[in-house]
Amino acid sequence: MRRLRTALLTVAAILSAALPGFAGIDVTITWLQQRTDRPPVLSDLDPVPADLGRAGAELAIRDNATTGRFLGHGYALEQVAIAPGGDLIGAARAALARFPRRMALARLPAPARPYKPKGKVSTKKLRALLAAPSGDARLYAVRALASRKLGDRVALLKRALAADPSARVRAEAARILARVLRKGAIPALVAAAQDPDPSVRFAAAKVLATF
Repeated sequence: MRRLRTALLTVAAILSAALPGFAGIDVTITWLQQRTDRPPVLSDLDPVPADLGRAGAELAIRDNATTGRFLGHGYALEQVAIAPGGDLIGAARAALARFPRRMALARLPAPARPYKPKGKVSTKKLRALLAAPSGDARLYAVRALASRKLGDRVALLKRALAADPSARVRAEAARILARVLRKGAIPALVAAAQDPDPSVRFAAAKVLATF
């Protein structure tokens, strides 16, 4: 065993001398995780680990550190967790700005399936969906208003454009409102062009440019 350790150290010394550009490297790996609101588990016998996914990254770092130390390589793990609905792209850009030459691991939620209500959507149900807690349900309702000729359709779209908490819903409301009301939607779209979210501002400006 001692001979094997000596041999490994000798090989490492030779490689470090032969490859000076690869000696003394410090690598920071950023672990990006988009948290999600998990539903309750079906059984307490099958709990979801608090470090799900992250434990694998930590194990990989320890493994790399074990072999990398022979070449003078150092590995560190920076953990960044983003709250549900938080700015994952912004966090990734911030990490890359701090350390341009870095590796990033991301654990992202699976893409959500488009919302699809069960059965026929009555006018009453459609109005309820516009106030639903789910942003996907409200997005479905706003899109449905494009073909539903309700007496207060314009008012409903304007309300969604101005006050819906989801930027996706507000942006879609801008597009649908422009399709339904044409030039009559210009005042509401001009106001939406000042929305705090850039995706809503872009959607409003894009449809305004068509008039």
